[in-house]
Amino acid sequence: YSLSSMSNGFTFEVMINANSVTSTSGEIYLIGNCEVGGAAIGIYQGKFGMYVYDEVNSKYVGGRSPDALIPNRKYLLTGVFDGKNIKIYIDGKLVATKAFSGTMKDTSSSTHFFLGCNPKADYCQNSYYNGLIYEARMYNRALTDKEVSNNYNGNITTSNLLFSFD
Repeated sequence: YSLSSMSNGFTFEVMINANSVTSTSGEIYLIGNCEVGGAAIGIYQGKFGMYVYDEVNSKYVGGRSPDALIPNRKYLLTGVFDGKNIKIYIDGKLVATKAFSGTMKDTSSSTHFFLGCNPKADYCQNSYYNGLIYEARMYNRALTDKEVSNNYNGNITTSNLLFSFD
């Protein structure tokens, strides 16, 4: 999916149970398309985060949850990008917001969309997601706080749902 068609933002959401989460572990990508540009959500040094590539400043901008995830616990992790902010939700609750003032760089049409791993083969050989992914969703708009909460409570938003894995 091209993120350029998502001018009103987008949302990535996954329900997981990670077998191990440590503060020393590197980046474990859960869902996204960020080979060169784009965006992704994942676990970064034990914390849930979302990163969006800022083309103007040639770097990824993102936010992380204040607390580390607990291994062997089920979570609904949601990353929302509304064009101005990156919002991090855990179990339907907003836990972090990071302002974004740049221009998101879309990936090329040949960029892979991935689930559970960065698509670069050399990276996947050394790092992968170790756990269960129960559900994954991608929306071509920023979900509201209420919609994120509703999703956590089982009332799944279907408006503008581009991708769903169950």
